Amino acid sequence: MGQDGGHRLMNHHYDTPEERYALDIVRLNEIGSSKKIGSDGLSGYAIYGQAVYSPARGKVYKVVNHVKDQPPSRQNRQFPPGNFVVIENEAYIILAHLKPGSIRVKTGDTVQVGDLIGLVGNSGMSSEPHLHIHAVDKTRKKSLPLMFDGDFLVRNELVVH
Repeated sequence: MGQDGGHRLMNHHYDTPEERYALDIVRLNEIGSSKKIGSDGLSGYAIYGQAVYSPARGKVYKVVNHVKDQPPSRQNRQFPPGNFVVIENEAYIILAHLKPGSIRVKTGDTVQVGDLIGLVGNSGMSSEPHLHIHAVDKTRKKSLPLMFDGDFLVRNELVVH
C-alpha cells in the first residue's frame, strides 16, 4: 500500500512540508456521497458532528476551541486549521476543523487511544466538513506518514468500519 501525500497531484497538502502526508477524512452515505440525501447546510454532511477519538496515547499539547464553523461555500483563510487539538507523543498529531465548543480535552491532559476528543466540524479553511489529521516530526518539523492498524492509507481509499 502506498502513502497519501506522495505527490502534489494526489494531495493538496503536499507542498506544505508539515502537512505533506496529511489526510482529510469524510464519511460517505449509502450512495457514496459525503452529503446526506435531501439535506442542506453543515448538518447535511454525513460526517458533521461525528465523534473524533484520539488515535494515539499522549499529552494534549495545544487546543483551540472557539473558531466558528463556516458554511460549506466559505473558508476561513485567517485561521486555516480552525478548531484543533495537538497530541504530543513521539510526534505531534494534529486533529483539525473540529466543531466549535465540542472539544472535550484541555492542554496538559493525558489521552489514551479511543478517548473522545471532540466533534467533526467545518471550522477554518475547509471546503466541507471533514477531519484533517497529520503528524509532524518534533525535531525536524516535517510531516510523517500516518499508519492505521499497521497500514498506510492512500488518497481516496475506502475504509469500512
